[in-house]
Amino acid sequence: MNDYCEIIGAVWIRGYRVRVTFDNLRTAELDLEKYLGRGVFKKLKGVENFKRLRVDAELGTIVWPNGADIAPEVLYQDYLLTRKPDFRDAFTSRQGHDAAAVKEPAKRYKRKK
Repeated sequence: MNDYCEIIGAVWIRGYRVRVTFDNLRTAELDLEKYLGRGVFKKLKGVENFKRLRVDAELGTIVWPNGADIAPEVLYQDYLLTRKPDFRDAFTSRQGHDAAAVKEPAKRYKRKK
């Protein structure tokens, strides 16, 4: 499985929570507060500054006006660690093939009298 996806959409929700959409169309609500407080992220500690985030298509991640950004692979790992099981996971085998495409026809059973 490829553990790297770019960010194609991001929306500030509240506080330091952001809903991100990855290029595999999975979405996640991530709490980014743990990244704030050091270096270039110090200025993002205020919610007013934090919610000015946007997606940089060239970098494939979220960025802020002060130059701060979080690597998309870090955000995707956060998603993998916090996600709930997804019904789409049941249809994908380890090799990434669509299991539904190779599904055998259902057997029909007759009721015994």
